[in-house]
Amino acid sequence: DEVKFNRETQKLVRQSNAFKVLPDLHANGALTVTENLADVGGIVFAYGALNRYLEAHPEENKIIDGLTQGQRCFIAWGQMWSGKMREGFLRQITATNPHAAGQYRSYAAAQHEPGFYAAFGIRKGDPMWLAPRDRVRIW
Repeated sequence: DEVKFNRETQKLVRQSNAFKVLPDLHANGALTVTENLADVGGIVFAYGALNRYLEAHPEENKIIDGLTQGQRCFIAWGQMWSGKMREGFLRQITATNPHAAGQYRSYAAAQHEPGFYAAFGIRKGDPMWLAPRDRVRIW
């Protein structure tokens, strides 16, 4: 179990390490892996809870402002992490904080949830596509 768990979390480290916080600064995947894993768990469980609720209350499964409930879930997740930071602070937290910058957290965890791809019709080759072999599956 530990070997499998570590193999899955290394996917998060690689994904984060590839993210450019600034043109000359990459995220620190090893530093943020535990919080990034918590984010994946959070969006997986939240999206699952939404779907269970909608199954029990189909009358609530409405399109609002042209968006499905699934799309609204992922958009709300992204908006939760929106914000602006000064460059110096962004450099400091990238080097020292186990929480990734919001600009990364706004979408990275969602890329591990299959419902994200279904909600927006994301396909291989699209900018938000993350290959299935690179997606974390722990729960």
